[in-house]
Amino acid sequence: MFKANVVTGNIHSCLGCGHQMQAKAVTKHGRAHTSEYQSYHAARQRCINPKDARYSDYGGRGIEFRFQSFEQFFAILGERPSGLLLERIDNNRHYEPGNVKWATRSAQQTNQRPRRTKSRKATRRKAELIAWIRAHLG
Repeated sequence: MFKANVVTGNIHSCLGCGHQMQAKAVTKHGRAHTSEYQSYHAARQRCINPKDARYSDYGGRGIEFRFQSFEQFFAILGERPSGLLLERIDNNRHYEPGNVKWATRSAQQTNQRPRRTKSRKATRRKAELIAWIRAHLG
């Protein structure tokens, strides 16, 4: 019996093998492969795992993940509607009850911190290139 079969609900117990208690122990919420859990897990990793690629934008700047469990997260947000993603309402606050919702990608794009600007040298080069293109190519 594989753990994944137990967690996904394909197998609830193996009476012949006596693994009924093991099945109960590894099954927490039965939603490990859902989009809600993936959103929960990704947000949590961005905040707590320094090896996560986005950590510097989240945990590295003090954003905390304040849900005590997936069950709490799911009880507050419910099922993720199709096409929506997890969003913090106030980007300067934490992932916490009252500051998260499911939102469209376009709504998220209007609720972002300003991007870091390029160096002055890179900005100057870009401006020079645009000016040259306009002068020579119309």
